[in-house]
Amino acid sequence: MAAGLILPAAVGAGPLNPKVVSADAKWVAHVDFAALNDTKAVREVRDIWPKKTEKAREWMQENYGIDTREDFESATAYGSSYGKDDCVVVLKSNYSEDKVHSRIESQEDVKTTEWRGHKIYTCQASKMKSKHHKADSNDEKKDASSSNHKSDSKWADKSDRVAWVLVDDETIVYSKSVRSLKDAVETLEGHAESLEGKESELTADIPDNAVVYAAAVELDSISHEGAMFPLLRQHKRACYALGEKDGELFDELKLVARNEKVAEKMEKVVEGYAAAMKVMFIDSEPMSKMLENVEIEQDNATVKTCWNGDVDRFAEALKDCKKNMKR
Repeated sequence: MAAGLILPAAVGAGPLNPKVVSADAKWVAHVDFAALNDTKAVREVRDIWPKKTEKAREWMQENYGIDTREDFESATAYGSSYGKDDCVVVLKSNYSEDKVHSRIESQEDVKTTEWRGHKIYTCQASKMKSKHHKADSNDEKKDASSSNHKSDSKWADKSDRVAWVLVDDETIVYSKSVRSLKDAVETLEGHAESLEGKESELTADIPDNAVVYAAAVELDSISHEGAMFPLLRQHKRACYALGEKDGELFDELKLVARNEKVAEKMEKVVEGYAAAMKVMFIDSEPMSKMLENVEIEQDNATVKTCWNGDVDRFAEALKDCKKNMKR
């Protein structure tokens, strides 16, 4: 719902379009900005944080010529693996082509390559981060032996590049890999196979009125380390949805484990997380009331958690959070 801070009512809708997703995708995430803007919940968010909303609108208009009051439609991210270089983002928006070209070309170290009638832009993603780190590190020389500082320096020295292509007057594609970028354009233009017309587990459980949706399969192929990844590797499939229907927000998460034993333990994990959230917000009556509606169930190898909440109660909870942030 945070996306709603900068996205007022839009014309049309942008549900997940299987045509933009490669047939070999293992995961997909989609935000339907047009439908999101139509929700009462987002209107409440804007009313609670009007200054942040206006600043974000002005920034987008100035830098990219995008009028957030009517131009955003959708954003779709997907990947054919769980490696960082395989991630592709497809943004659908009525944007100012001249302003976007100008903005990209003004970045340091931008290179342009012509490919099949398109301009592919690439630049150093960590360039600004490195400069920022160097400026801040002067105050940290006394602590040069700190392991955290060493870790930050190593990260700042990484030389990752990112790539963009303006496919047409309403589509921008972004990736860290030029190869993935080209594959995405091939899919968009119909030269490569997409999910359209396929019975895919990635698109099998999209509920009506979902404004945010994400799904993943073959989770055992995740190689990254981290708090959640070893846990996710124990599952065959996961999907998540957020939306609003008949004045109520809904939030759903489904996890399909590799066997029933994993699912039994996973149910306890989810119950523990829900309990932790209730403790975290125990001093906030509006938030506590919202969390009362969490339901968790296990069916064979599947664990599903659902939450429904009245939008007015959601607004009360946000106001309470804002009040507590000012303390």
